[in-house]
Amino acid sequence: MLEIPHTEWPVYFGPQARFGGFAAGMGLAVMMVALGDRGRLHAKVAIPLRVAALLGLYLLSWSGTEAEDFLTTFYHPLSALLWMLLLYSTIHVRRQGRWHRWLTVRWLTGAGLASYSLFVWHEPIMLGLYNAGLLPPDGQAGFPLAVVIVLVVAVAAAAVSYWLIEYPASLLGKLKDGQGGSRDFYPEAAR
Repeated sequence: MLEIPHTEWPVYFGPQARFGGFAAGMGLAVMMVALGDRGRLHAKVAIPLRVAALLGLYLLSWSGTEAEDFLTTFYHPLSALLWMLLLYSTIHVRRQGRWHRWLTVRWLTGAGLASYSLFVWHEPIMLGLYNAGLLPPDGQAGFPLAVVIVLVVAVAAAAVSYWLIEYPASLLGKLKDGQGGSRDFYPEAAR
């Protein structure tokens, strides 16, 4: 193998390491378009797949304790595949059930608006809190409390970021007309 030490963070956390997640997401999108209405899952299949994916993600988060073991080395591609399975078994079903209704509740879809901001902010916030000594000690025992602390701070930052940056920027699209040209806000007929 390549014998790359686990301390080479750009190798394990850079764009090339995250490409598997991007590829899994793009593969799922292409598969959804290609399948159309064919191959929709029945609840008897979809529910066990969802449970298996969630259980797999949970177990994966607690495994890989050695620096260069299999689960640590391939954590990102494995989690990308499990997320893809969870999304597939949620989206491509024959009949929308309780799971779908729960995912479309107003507060959750509202939280989804700031999801990109949460993605952008969570890691710098986590590192900042850790460097400031505001997170519990390293190890699995402190992990649940650390998640709660990071989540509270990151969700607040994401909400502020969404309303101050993302939302106003999304309004800029209204400055263009349907053909991409500048919108005429004062047409001749109205003058």
